[in-house]
Amino acid sequence: MQTRLTSYMFLFLLSASMMLVPASWVDPLPIDKNNLTINGESDCSEYNILVGDVINIELPSNPSTRYAWYLDVLDKEYFKIIGEGYRTTEPFDPTMTGQRSKQYWMIRALKTGKKSIHMLYYGSWDGERTAIKQFGVGISMTDLPHLTE
Repeated sequence: MQTRLTSYMFLFLLSASMMLVPASWVDPLPIDKNNLTINGESDCSEYNILVGDVINIELPSNPSTRYAWYLDVLDKEYFKIIGEGYRTTEPFDPTMTGQRSKQYWMIRALKTGKKSIHMLYYGSWDGERTAIKQFGVGISMTDLPHLTE
């Protein structure tokens, strides 16, 4: 009987402590907010979004060439990167070099304002002065839903 009571007490305390986790530890995508997906064809476009929305940027890339997209302009007062990486666009084949992929970023809008996001595509050994591609978009962020339409 004592063991069962101890088990119930442990489960109760565990579930109660999970409710006390600070919000800064958990950063889920908001269900009621919009997510904006931008691809390479959206270069120089302007977008209107709500504060809290997530911008998904996907650009074609080929990491086996040692070229990659690098953020050139991203105001960290207005944006927070919440995810980034590579996705293959075809089944992975370890014997094949030069497979196409997409480099992606998930960026959350933090506050109202109008800012741009700009990226450069270059080899890490040469630096940004040798960029062979560039990509940029303008983002207007508001906390008034009717202004994003």
